[in-house]
Amino acid sequence: MWRAYEQPKALYARGSATLPMGSLVHHPWDMDFVLFVAKDEDLATRIASLTMTKMRSGLPNLPPPDITVVRDDCTAPETLYMLLLISLDGVLLRGENRRFPITYFVKHQYTIWQYALKICKLRLISFDRCSDPREQQKRAPHLAKALLRLGGLLELQDGGFTRNPKECAGLLNRIYPQTKGSSIVLLRCLEVPIEANILSDACHHILIVVSRENMNDQRA
Repeated sequence: MWRAYEQPKALYARGSATLPMGSLVHHPWDMDFVLFVAKDEDLATRIASLTMTKMRSGLPNLPPPDITVVRDDCTAPETLYMLLLISLDGVLLRGENRRFPITYFVKHQYTIWQYALKICKLRLISFDRCSDPREQQKRAPHLAKALLRLGGLLELQDGGFTRNPKECAGLLNRIYPQTKGSSIVLLRCLEVPIEANILSDACHHILIVVSRENMNDQRA
């Protein structure tokens, strides 16, 4: 993939596969890649899609990899979000270092929060519309982690950030106590399969609470 694209800037691995074995408390084990490009995002995305297809067919017993292509632009919401994730635990595979101190993102916390909230809503819509129970079960842990990560983002205001699901849930519950029951459902989803409607209800509840409180903060 790196050689197939003309102007790659950096390629990172991130996700639970980059963590020490003792850290793999929650499943599924996964491997995510982030490719930063200077231009031609569409071309890079097509190359990434072809690469993922080859990896999935060549390594059928492993969880499918995910390759995210982002523009190397530190003002774009998606780029800021991905820079934050790789700055926490990303492993540089090729190219230039794109990691920043977590404190760099404090001034961008609102932009990152709004982007993460948008992604959670889109993932939940996709999950709800999925008619294949097996596919829903595959998506469930990723949906749960995305929602819990909102809690980790709340720590940015104090110059910190975490992806640990339990820590994220604790931060989310501290700021929004109404989400405690729903957070328990999301944490359980990372360990055992749960019914899709139960997970969906928990996710909707969390999004309603944080969206409402966020609107109130803006009015204030």
